Amino acid sequence: MDLFEKSFEKILNENINAKTILKKVVDKKYQDIGIKIEENKLTEIIDMLVAKQGETLNVHIEDECIVESKINHENADGEILNIEINDSDIDDVFNRVLSTLPEIYNNSVETTANGLLKNIRRKLPFILKKNKSEREIFEKELKKLWNKPIKLLEFFIFLVIDIGANFNNHYGKIALKKNDVVFEVLLRLFARSCQIASEILVLLKAGFPDGAHARWRTLHEIAVVAMFIDKHGDEVAKRYLLHEYVEDYKGAVQHQHFCESTNNIPLTDEEFEEIETNYQNVINRFGSDFRGDYGWASRILNNKKPNFSDIEKDVQLDKWRPDYKLASHNVHANSMGLSFKLGRLPGDSKSLLIGASMIGIDEAGQGTAVSLLKVITTLLFRKTNMDVLISCSILMKLENEISSEFIKVRKMIEQHKESITI
Repeated sequence: MDLFEKSFEKILNENINAKTILKKVVDKKYQDIGIKIEENKLTEIIDMLVAKQGETLNVHIEDECIVESKINHENADGEILNIEINDSDIDDVFNRVLSTLPEIYNNSVETTANGLLKNIRRKLPFILKKNKSEREIFEKELKKLWNKPIKLLEFFIFLVIDIGANFNNHYGKIALKKNDVVFEVLLRLFARSCQIASEILVLLKAGFPDGAHARWRTLHEIAVVAMFIDKHGDEVAKRYLLHEYVEDYKGAVQHQHFCESTNNIPLTDEEFEEIETNYQNVINRFGSDFRGDYGWASRILNNKKPNFSDIEKDVQLDKWRPDYKLASHNVHANSMGLSFKLGRLPGDSKSLLIGASMIGIDEAGQGTAVSLLKVITTLLFRKTNMDVLISCSILMKLENEISSEFIKVRKMIEQHKESITI
């Protein structure tokens, strides 16, 4: 990492030393009287000056240099040209050299960066090939360790998506005719939960348990909101959907405020006016409490400023708050996020985790199965029949098996952590 510093130090040594400064002073003195000295002659003069150390120095100037000078050409032959160097001359040149250092520094940074980048680009195919090979070896080892629970989770997600899609095919049209707003919201939440579960699966297979845990946090939120809306009916479902206008307005205000500094295109007056009108309409309809982040739940909870934990408690999922809080450390930039890492071995609080790990896969794996089950069952129980009951029973059995298999691997790791390489 000190490559640039060494390079710049070399440039400094070349530009700020006694001979270099003296050469610039002498060159300026001659130029002031119109004489241009060749570089090799100038170097010869400086070497003689350093050797004489203050003595008078006789220098022969070629005729062709004198011809182009400002001195009297007719009497130039044998003319004595006196140039005197004093401290002020040296100070003047030295200060001019110092004033160019920022430019020299910036140019050095640019030159060095371009050179290094060019060199790295040449090595890119080798780097990528090596990285791919290492990833394949790592994922092969991870698969050996977590294969059974991860495969079960993958099957579970596939089954949830399939059951949910079939349920929508059979009940969706009926719900539409009934204007079942709760079903509409639950279906949308279900679709989003399936997407997030698939994202989590990819992260787990790649060995990123902390990233997967952070995504589970959102999945848990979806499960809580789905159960809350299902519990309280159409009015809350409508409020939840219309709260989009509040979020849209807040985002628009921030966009307009910062768009210039972030080089984004501002909304037109017409666009902003439409967003503001929609916002004012829902505030007029539902009251000022609707402005809050969870304003859509304020009336049901009889709370002017409800938060997520209030909704969580209402549907009796507050027992998951400790897990939710742990997952939050992987979302926010708080100090706990530096020390808490699922991907580290048990008891290891000091190592720095900068990539994938084989440890901690169980936390997000279990949580995903639990939360996804809550979302799908909440949707399915909008219309209870034998098919729904059987489907839910199958999914519950699978969820229990998934949790059990994840726990087995975790316990095995805890017992043999000395031999586990993350």
